[in-house]
Amino acid sequence: MQSASGEIVVFIDDDAVPDANWLREHRRAFRNSLTMASMGLTLPLELETEAQEQFEAFSSFSRGLMPRSFQSRYMHPLFVGHAGAGVNMALCREAVPLLGPFDEALDAGTPTHSGGECEFLSRVLAHHYRIEYTPSALNWHRHRRSIPELRRTIFGYGVGVYAFWTARVLADHEWSALLLAGKWFLFDQLPRFVRSLTRRPGAAPWPLPWDELRGSVLGPWSYWRSRRQAQKGTA
Repeated sequence: MQSASGEIVVFIDDDAVPDANWLREHRRAFRNSLTMASMGLTLPLELETEAQEQFEAFSSFSRGLMPRSFQSRYMHPLFVGHAGAGVNMALCREAVPLLGPFDEALDAGTPTHSGGECEFLSRVLAHHYRIEYTPSALNWHRHRRSIPELRRTIFGYGVGVYAFWTARVLADHEWSALLLAGKWFLFDQLPRFVRSLTRRPGAAPWPLPWDELRGSVLGPWSYWRSRRQAQKGTA
């Protein structure tokens, strides 16, 4: 972000493939001066294995086919994951000078596994800028092909969500994160875990809810570890 010379910086994972109109559609999303981010639609590149089908059923990147505009008055910044994922994201380059850099203690290559884009996008909303969900900015993701790879991914997502919320508590004393985490655990994660464990019809594939829960429990501790590593690296 700091080295980019263009107005818009676009992100894609190394296991994703962009549609021919991907860049053009993301660029069109920034017509409003308050828009700081555009999140695209990501569909599976292939569904050839059980693990790939389970990922799409449990943790799909898709947020639907209709464009949406996200603002803090309509969405709590800590639930910003509903707007999209970093596998398909475009940001205004000026977002970093305005909002600060990405948190180096979050995301791949750290003990937190993920959560970096969510933490950054939560600041976009908290500062009353807009995030556009742009399904016409389409790309295709190759999901993990094996069950062990899938389980590690879901575990990492669990770690990342609670690490991101921990970061917001520590950085801005966003105490509402504690309430939201409690609500998500009691009314979403725990019931989904029970339905999956008891093999209820239509339940999430077992043991993915367990893997997510295991990661969630470790999220705050993982962020603390990662924060210490980042501080040592910049010392």
